[in-house]
Amino acid sequence: MPDLIDIWEQDAPSHAVVDAVSKSLVGWLASFYKATDSTNTKAIRGDINGRNFIFDGKDIWGLDFEDECFGDPRDDIGLLLAFITTYNPANTPLKKLFAKEVASFSNKMLNLTAEDIEGYHQKGIRVLMERRGAVNSLK
Repeated sequence: MPDLIDIWEQDAPSHAVVDAVSKSLVGWLASFYKATDSTNTKAIRGDINGRNFIFDGKDIWGLDFEDECFGDPRDDIGLLLAFITTYNPANTPLKKLFAKEVASFSNKMLNLTAEDIEGYHQKGIRVLMERRGAVNSLK
């Protein structure tokens, strides 16, 4: 995904393309959550990031399941949104649009509320800042 985003930053895609990729990404995650759901637990990707997904021009493919664990899909979505918006350079208009579309499809396809999505996005940003040693920049 970061490579695709870099390409998009150089040659902006149509809104329809961003929409289609966002829908495909969240659709892949919805299928993953459905396939791994058991009675009281749900597998999540864990350390989810854009490098664990490949877009082949039509479909999204998920890779690298070494950090799969049981938890709350909202953590996955929040961290994924944090990665999308903070790839260097952070918070470009394109990244904001892509994150907005992923959040919108998360609301529709995963039944997550806008408040949950934003709260977990902010949590994901804090997690990334701590990992990247930028904790002081949050104050």
